[in-house]
Amino acid sequence: MANAACFEDMRARTVPHLLAFAAEQHGSRRFLRESGSPDWLTFADAARHSHAAARGFARLGIKRGDYIPFMLPNCPEFVLAWFGANLRAAAYISVNTSLTADLLAAQLALAPSSPSYARHGRDSLADVA
Repeated sequence: MANAACFEDMRARTVPHLLAFAAEQHGSRRFLRESGSPDWLTFADAARHSHAAARGFARLGIKRGDYIPFMLPNCPEFVLAWFGANLRAAAYISVNTSLTADLLAAQLALAPSSPSYARHGRDSLADVA
């Protein structure tokens, strides 16, 4: 039974469990903000937005084990999308935002990815892939 206890201990350390724990323990505390912005997301905000991202991925057909390439700058949405992918048990593939269209196509051809759905502002990876 020692192995079962060890497994349960490890399960409690997954991203979804840690996100839930942080939201429960530190809900109203500051967690994340965009550089230069006066507005902060709290731990509870991050959990709420991450679950919304996960629901959005589910509506798009993303399921456990899928690979999701994202082309996002360093921004709060990057973190929330990463949490959302983890909540769906999907793998997050970070794509360099400086890639040209040819290099992007080559990288996506090598990645074991599902259809691309990332979007930030007007730029959409789905329009390129």
